[in-house]
Amino acid sequence: MSSYLTIKWADAKPGEMRKPEAAALPATRLQMAVEDFDCVREAKAKNMPSVVFVFSEAKEKRDLGVRAIFDPKKAMEGKEELTSAAKTSLTVYERVFENVQDLPLRILMRFFQCTRMDVTKVPAGTHPDIAEPGAPLILIVDAQGKVSQALPGTRIDSRAMSVGMLDVLRKGGIRDIDSTCTATMRLMDEMEKTLAAKAKLEVKMEELRKSLADYEAKDRKRPNKSGQSLPPSASTERARKAVEDFQPLLDAADKTFAELKQRDAAIIRSVGKDLSAWQAASAPSLQTASVSSSGGGDESGKSATMRTWTSASGRTLEGRFMQLDRDIVVLAKPDGGTVKIQVDKLSAADQDVARRMAAPGSL
Repeated sequence: MSSYLTIKWADAKPGEMRKPEAAALPATRLQMAVEDFDCVREAKAKNMPSVVFVFSEAKEKRDLGVRAIFDPKKAMEGKEELTSAAKTSLTVYERVFENVQDLPLRILMRFFQCTRMDVTKVPAGTHPDIAEPGAPLILIVDAQGKVSQALPGTRIDSRAMSVGMLDVLRKGGIRDIDSTCTATMRLMDEMEKTLAAKAKLEVKMEELRKSLADYEAKDRKRPNKSGQSLPPSASTERARKAVEDFQPLLDAADKTFAELKQRDAAIIRSVGKDLSAWQAASAPSLQTASVSSSGGGDESGKSATMRTWTSASGRTLEGRFMQLDRDIVVLAKPDGGTVKIQVDKLSAADQDVARRMAAPGSL
């Protein structure tokens, strides 16, 4: 597997974090900590979800056990070893992130900002969930900076992470993320084959250039009584022509790989644009809705916020979501009337908004 699919980690420090209240729930404490992470703020600014790998490299002194009985001096000196949290961090990193066969996870992580955060020096009293004893910990954060999933050391594995990241992307409006991942996997296969072919061509070119250099060296050693430069030998001319004839093959391989990289970058950009478009379209619907004072089953209580709805053709309409009856979206207009629209007549982003607002437990 080439380095092209290697997870690109950025290293970051936790920095200063607000100390949570003792009575705060773990989820609240984690969210507060994440909001203080510069790396999450940066990802949010780029409309990117993020994965934060909280780990430890702490060491502690331990005596030499039974051997200390026979050598008390060694017992006093002790031996530095990784703490249990640091050992687990190392094991998880090697098992989950250095397993080059796990293509689905590696492909998914290319749509996320991936950050490693060493919390060795974070005092446990400052933030119990992020401090060294709590490592390792995986935080999957959506593009709005909200913690979607927190996986402690015992639950960090490829499958759990893939499920968590897919959930973030789907909730972020990437409806066809499965087909996107499949397309990326096929593209990666093409890139691997192109890289392998390109490597063989480069080896061949190196051989041809070496042969040319050898013939040129022999030409320089030829006796020259006239004092004038001698023309290249026939062998040198053939070697030079072989290099010139072979160069277009290498150029073509470089061009093919560059085109594949452009296609790959376009896929990643499209995911980012979809996330950004979904946030822009659904921002009003994410506000807290006011609840009907009657306490009855008024469907309009699901969302008291007027928003702009966009049709598939680009036309807009102001309205408050009331309900989704089969395939019909019912909106309350500002003048008090109602309007019914087929859901498939709305833009893709607004179709997602309507379905989410209609789901049980939604606003």
